[in-house]
Amino acid sequence: MKIIVVGLGNFGSSLALALMDEGHEVIGVDTNLDKVEKLQDRITYCVKLDATELSSLRNLPFDLADQAIIAIGEDVGASITALAQVKKIFNGKIIARSINEIHHAILETIKIDEIVEPEAEFAHELAKRIALRKVIKSMSLPGAYEIAEIPMPDFMIGRKLSDIDISRFESLQIITVIKKGVKQNLFKANVNEYKTLGKIGSEYLFEADDILVLFGINKQIEKFANQY
Repeated sequence: MKIIVVGLGNFGSSLALALMDEGHEVIGVDTNLDKVEKLQDRITYCVKLDATELSSLRNLPFDLADQAIIAIGEDVGASITALAQVKKIFNGKIIARSINEIHHAILETIKIDEIVEPEAEFAHELAKRIALRKVIKSMSLPGAYEIAEIPMPDFMIGRKLSDIDISRFESLQIITVIKKGVKQNLFKANVNEYKTLGKIGSEYLFEADDILVLFGINKQIEKFANQY
């Protein structure tokens, strides 16, 4: 997809790079030249312009874009103004970052396609990891369900999937396994690399370095993760 990211602060720049890693074409926009220059060789196209000015926005290829993300994170007024201007010239999906409760309410009122709160979402995930001592990462779902990544429990190491019985945890399902490997970064240092296996068969043999991905009710995941 072709995605325009407006606002290249910590969140916007990290998002732009992550989208590039996923294979998307990304156009980054910011009023700060230093931020633009830091990304100009790392994303598809990066430009310094004022997104609150409609005349400036008309220079961007919104007619070719699939999504626009308003990632401005410091100035509520600039975020709302940029959003209003983008809506005048773009009919695709718009995602906007919410800065505070009032800003969130305004975004809801003007019916933005999707509202994100990166700080709140990360805080929620971190709180989950603290509460679930052995959980590496989790994603909450409606209805008290979640998907969680946990280190491989000792009792599963060296055993096949067909040998594992977690039926007393009624809601739990083993979704997949993430394999941990090693690769070299730009500085030739060894860093961890992770690969998701997808659907695993009944003969899959669990290894100590595997990361187990579970689905179920959060209280049962907590009990399972902290028990072993």
